Amino acid sequence: MLKASLRNPQLYVILAGALYACLAYFLANAPMQDLPNHLVRSSIISDLLFDHGEIFGRMFILEPTFTPYLAGDLLLCELERWFGMLWACRLWLAAAVLSLPVAVHFVLRIHQVSRLTALAGALLAFYVATDWFFTMGFLNYKLATSVALFAYGWSVRALDASRLRPYIWYVVLVCVGYAMHLSALVFIIAIVGTSVGLKFLRGDASLWQAAKLLLPPFLILSAHFALQQHDATVYATLWGGWESKLRRLGSSFIRFDREPELALFVIFLSASLLPLAARRRQQGWARFDLLVVALTFVALFLVMPRESGGVADVDNRALPYALLFLILAGASVAGASQRLERAHFALAAVIACLNLVFLGAVMLPQDRDMGRYRQIARMIPRGASVLPVNTRYPIGRYQPFVHAGCYATQEAGALTPYMFTGNWTPAQSYFLYRKRPYNPSGYWYTDSEPGPAQTRYVDWGQVRQQYDYLLVTLPWDKTRIPISYRIVASNEVAALLSIGSP
Repeated sequence: MLKASLRNPQLYVILAGALYACLAYFLANAPMQDLPNHLVRSSIISDLLFDHGEIFGRMFILEPTFTPYLAGDLLLCELERWFGMLWACRLWLAAAVLSLPVAVHFVLRIHQVSRLTALAGALLAFYVATDWFFTMGFLNYKLATSVALFAYGWSVRALDASRLRPYIWYVVLVCVGYAMHLSALVFIIAIVGTSVGLKFLRGDASLWQAAKLLLPPFLILSAHFALQQHDATVYATLWGGWESKLRRLGSSFIRFDREPELALFVIFLSASLLPLAARRRQQGWARFDLLVVALTFVALFLVMPRESGGVADVDNRALPYALLFLILAGASVAGASQRLERAHFALAAVIACLNLVFLGAVMLPQDRDMGRYRQIARMIPRGASVLPVNTRYPIGRYQPFVHAGCYATQEAGALTPYMFTGNWTPAQSYFLYRKRPYNPSGYWYTDSEPGPAQTRYVDWGQVRQQYDYLLVTLPWDKTRIPISYRIVASNEVAALLSIGSP
């Protein structure tokens, strides 16, 4: 029966891709923590570049520099210009989700696994493509991960072929990966360095071949640090203790609820490890090399800092790569048995389906609420100054409304304090506030306890002086906003409060 149902396995993968694309379509309000910030920034950059700052020129400055992240902003800027923000969000999400399964399939075919096994790897990659980084809205990082895998695939071809074309593709992808996210460049060095190093030790690659592959990413990385304009020394570097590291090993796959997600992760590991367990006596350098790369990324997670240069979650960005190379290692031996590869594919399909249902059940209601939030943001008078207040507590580790206040800038041209700029985050050194208003922590309400001591988290005198409105999610505790205000507009999700109006 299973054999009959797998006569056209590519149809299952196409259907899965279509369903995940539908999820992207229905998440057009971007209910992911950082994504509203990135979308709105791209709209501001579009105004600064193409409309001479007609709307946002009084608030922001654009100074393009040799740095990653700008490429993602410019791509989003073009998408927003051509299709509008809702479709720009849909296309960006779809690209982030669908590119990783395609990259995994590409690498597996280069390693000459069977078609069914390569398709199973693609199905498993949907799970990694929609991990915690996806729900955080770190889509530059997600797209850069796909680019890094494509670069690895072309590096394998460049070693195995005497033609120049694979090497050119590899160099181009190294440059694209850097332009999207700095981590791609670092991790390409780790992947290619480990894999070509193992080949060199076995005599399957020359020193010149190894140098030729590693030179481009090292040159770009050197140029990046030579030309960076911010002083990273002013930012603390934090590693965290070993207990913290071990506790955070699950940081990639825990998104909403620990118990269901742990069960989902166990099924994922079972699907990935099944071929390795079933064919444990089978020898093969490909499997060995891929497992070593996976372990390399676990080691990187353990030795990298948790926070460096003002950038958080530095270390756990290595964990999705470890899972991806675990998928690749298992798939490299699954095709040795027809029965095994069918079971492998069936488990992969189950994971892809369960993960999609889980994502939709949690995130689609949040997207609906985000749409209602944006309705209130549209009622803000043009050019007002607005302090967003997020009162919604996390759903597990998922916090969709942390940067929702940026929509006040998009919908009403309002000045808000939490845009990612060089005044705040060094990664966006090319984009600056002309004068950033007073900015209490965006987490002050959800991180502090109710009561008299809560007032120390916000200087309410500064709020009264610098802001016209508060944009608050519902519900809120009136005692925690100890200034006079009047409710201008509200619905079941958010309210617009006019400051100083009893």
